[in-house]
Amino acid sequence: MAILIGIFEDPFPKVPVNLFIQKEITLAGSQGYNWDFQDALTILEQNDLSLGPLITHRLPLEKVQDAFSVLTQRGNQAIKILIEM
Repeated sequence: MAILIGIFEDPFPKVPVNLFIQKEITLAGSQGYNWDFQDALTILEQNDLSLGPLITHRLPLEKVQDAFSVLTQRGNQAIKILIEM
């Protein structure tokens, strides 16, 4: 899966569509925003939400490539991978 983040200057960029078909790549878009970060930080500060259960894997920094492999494997149930420094 490929995810495009942000907004492009050119509203009609050239994309190699055959590559997406040949490699069976799914393309999704995600618009960047920042208006709800403060609300999220407030909720976390008030301890109204536990994020610990979302961390499904913990790996040391030297295994960051393995983290990407885990994320891209189908059916592995990875939600969030924490890279420990």
